[in-house]
Amino acid sequence: PEGGPTKIWSVEGVGQGYATVAVVDGMVYTTGVFGTEGKLIALRDGKIIGMSAYGRDVDKGGGYPGTRSTPTIADGRIFVMSGFGVVTCFDQTTGKGLWQVDTFTTFGGQQIGWNVAESLLVDGDRVICTPGGNKALMAALDVRSGKTVWATRGIDSKSAYCSPVIA
Repeated sequence: PEGGPTKIWSVEGVGQGYATVAVVDGMVYTTGVFGTEGKLIALRDGKIIGMSAYGRDVDKGGGYPGTRSTPTIADGRIFVMSGFGVVTCFDQTTGKGLWQVDTFTTFGGQQIGWNVAESLLVDGDRVICTPGGNKALMAALDVRSGKTVWATRGIDSKSAYCSPVIA
C-alpha cells in the first residue's frame, strides 16, 4: 500500500552485525556480536527466545564491527561462520553447540581485509566453506561431526567475501 507495509514487530538487543535472517518454521535466526562475543540468536514473534555463544567474532574489523554470517539451517542443525573463519554447528531445538572447526588452523585459511563474510552451504551430509589457503580454498565438513570430508588442496588463494553455491 501507499506508505509501505504495516510493521508487525521489531526487536532490539540482537548485537552488532551485517547478517540477515533465516526463517524456518516460524522461528527467525540471525547472528550478532556483543562486545567481542558472537552469538546465534533465535526469535519468535518479535521476542528473543534464546542466544547461543560461538566465541569471538569481529569487534573492530577496520571500523566495521559485527557478524557477517547468516545462519544456514538444515535437518535440525544450524551452521554459522565467524569473521575469523570458525565454523560452529548448533542443535536447532536446544541451541547447544555440537561442534566447532577453526578453518584457519585446520586448513591454513587466510584472513581478508574486512574479515570473513560467508554463509555456509549444506549439501546433503556436508557443509561447504571457503577458508582460503594452500590446504583448502574450499572444504567440506561432515554435518554430524565437523570432520573433513574433502578439501581443495594446493590452490592457494584467500577467501573472497562470498558464500559457496552449487552450480
